[in-house]
Amino acid sequence: MWELKVAEEWEYWYSKLDGSLLRIVEKRICRLEQEGHSYEHLGSGLQFFKDQFNGQYRICFREEQKSKTRILHFVGDHKNYEHWLGMRG
Repeated sequence: MWELKVAEEWEYWYSKLDGSLLRIVEKRICRLEQEGHSYEHLGSGLQFFKDQFNGQYRICFREEQKSKTRILHFVGDHKNYEHWLGMRG
């Protein structure tokens, strides 16, 4: 099982979510704790993975394999995802 932590920026992006999405996001977060799921690596030298759901929504996180920790950084729609990615490079 993975331990989950949140980065400082997570709260900002999480607070922008529509209330109707919160239950879906909670389920996706619970899934991130479990073993056996694979996630897309963002590549381009970025140390982030992405979980895409409901078509246009994403959760981005880093993994620390040694400590089995996933650090949540971003959640939001495609538009906000592009903005968040732009801040990385």
